[in-house]
Amino acid sequence: MRIRPRLRQALLTIALGVWPVAATGQIADLVPLFLPPPELGLCRHHSSRLPGPAPAGGGHDRRTWTLAYDRREPLTTRSSGNSALYLEQGRTVRVVWPVRRGAWRAGLAAAQRGEIIRGWGNDRSIGPRLDSREDRLDLEIWLGRDETWRLRGTLPVWRTDADSGSHSAGYDIAWSPWRQLGFTYKYGKLEMQPNFRTPVIDDGIDVCLNLLMQHRRYEARIGPLPWITLRLAHLAGEAKPATPLSRQQIDELQLTGELTGSWRSLAIEPLPGLELAYASSDWELEAEGGLYWGGQRYGRLNILLGELDADEGSVTWRGNGRYAVRLARSIRELSAFGRGRMESWPFTPTAIDLLGARQVAEGELTARLERWALSAETKAGFWNLGLGWARHTIRPEGTLDTWIPAFFGIGRTNFIHRELDVDRIVLNEVRLALRTVFAHAELSLDIRQFVSATVKQPKDEPAPAPEEPSTPSPPDQGWWGGLFLSTAVTVPF
Repeated sequence: MRIRPRLRQALLTIALGVWPVAATGQIADLVPLFLPPPELGLCRHHSSRLPGPAPAGGGHDRRTWTLAYDRREPLTTRSSGNSALYLEQGRTVRVVWPVRRGAWRAGLAAAQRGEIIRGWGNDRSIGPRLDSREDRLDLEIWLGRDETWRLRGTLPVWRTDADSGSHSAGYDIAWSPWRQLGFTYKYGKLEMQPNFRTPVIDDGIDVCLNLLMQHRRYEARIGPLPWITLRLAHLAGEAKPATPLSRQQIDELQLTGELTGSWRSLAIEPLPGLELAYASSDWELEAEGGLYWGGQRYGRLNILLGELDADEGSVTWRGNGRYAVRLARSIRELSAFGRGRMESWPFTPTAIDLLGARQVAEGELTARLERWALSAETKAGFWNLGLGWARHTIRPEGTLDTWIPAFFGIGRTNFIHRELDVDRIVLNEVRLALRTVFAHAELSLDIRQFVSATVKQPKDEPAPAPEEPSTPSPPDQGWWGGLFLSTAVTVPF
């Protein structure tokens, strides 16, 4: 069955807008938990002996302050009937004050960030509508001894709106008894309470997501030979409500569930300057939840199951320390299933619900994401220049069934079956990165931009049934957004 134009527009917005959003904004802290590090642009140099995140301040033994600005506009569409746009822009001021005495290292870092987030959509659209403005202050403290061990903790100190937005806290411990062996333990939690726009059957409502995620990650690095490095990681996490149910007259979504996953990578340097790398990960999510109004539940997510498998391989060549070229390919396969129901109204008596005054929805989604990426980095005078290109191919398949239970739940009426009529989505992305050091100050600029987007429809797409008059969709006005920009200047003091 051919889906209606408005629903097709909504599903395209998910495929082309939400998946890049997952790597930005309030969900950015979750991405490193689920996927191997993306290798779209410049080549990475693994110089740190300790596994896990690098020490604060980039490992420099000097006092610095950094002023950074970032802007993100994930790719979406705009038409005369739906002005779709997502924008996040933020300004960060970070001060790093390290202390070193012999082999001991310690330090304190404070980061003050102000951000503005504006979502897309009208009353019938789908996607996050996170219209918010927030300022916050975070502290980071670390203590270590050379490259043998390190203890680091992060915690939020202050923010302007404590009842919305998100904040994270945690700590990690890294220990490396000798150069070819290292271990890391990391604990973290992320509290999210954003407001967003979500569909409910054939309507849309503004929802406050009440979510607290906690995770524990164990990581090991083993180098049996100087030219071989093996990394293994396991993560266990849980999701639960961040705060008790609100009695205010707002729509509130609460989720509970568990997340487990593992990650592994192998890097080999058979020849000087040549590196072969492979990484893979697999994750499983099981959750359930409820939709509340003023503390009364009127919707229930009976089950939400998700699986994600990711594989990535790359070849890197570094020549004479002045340039590097990298070719990478990754494949990620996602599958999800969900079932839920919606009552007619939070305060409807149970007897009315038994008469069928509720709706049930069941959906399934699978997607295969393939990416080819080519990047190059060179040094010209005081400048480091990086260029990158990536091609993303997304092949989604999805179905959504909705119906109204009949009398006392026996049978069903108003059954509607929808299918996602997209065969594949092809995106091309380019990247430019610049970095220079002058007068002991460091300046960096990183720009990523989607330059083309193509949506392919199935070749055997059936025509709409004669008895279903089609609603003309608003004319397209092209693709918008797809820009990721960040710039920073770091100055010692």
